[in-house]
Amino acid sequence: MALLQTWTSIWIICIFVIILGIGFFARKEIGSLGDFLVAGRNMGPIIVAGAFMATWYSAGAFIGIPSIAGSAGYPAVWLLGFCTTATIPLVAYYVPIKLREFTNKHGVMGTGEFVGTVHNSRFVSVLAGLVVIVFFSCLYGSSV
Repeated sequence: MALLQTWTSIWIICIFVIILGIGFFARKEIGSLGDFLVAGRNMGPIIVAGAFMATWYSAGAFIGIPSIAGSAGYPAVWLLGFCTTATIPLVAYYVPIKLREFTNKHGVMGTGEFVGTVHNSRFVSVLAGLVVIVFFSCLYGSSV
């Protein structure tokens, strides 16, 4: 068991060093906050769609959907399959394109800023940012 823990620690340190190395060499490409947060708005629709789908379709979806189908029975398989299939074109095509058009037009770079811009309110922007911080902290804290 100690050997496994040693190799795991070595592997984690190697990954950390690789990530720091990539960041060190990529720092030359970052000229502004926009370059860092939204990749300078140079990502194509396929990359944006992939990032968006990776955000929405998490491991919980891939583990939770079969679990729900298993506990709810066979009809749930059809329902969940239909819902997933129906949302893929929406998530992969429509949302990233419309989101990119809106964010480019208004110069938006984050969720709170997006919601605040839609509602034309600085208060809503700050509130949305705080809600995201609190709920993501709870979400990720509960998965540990």
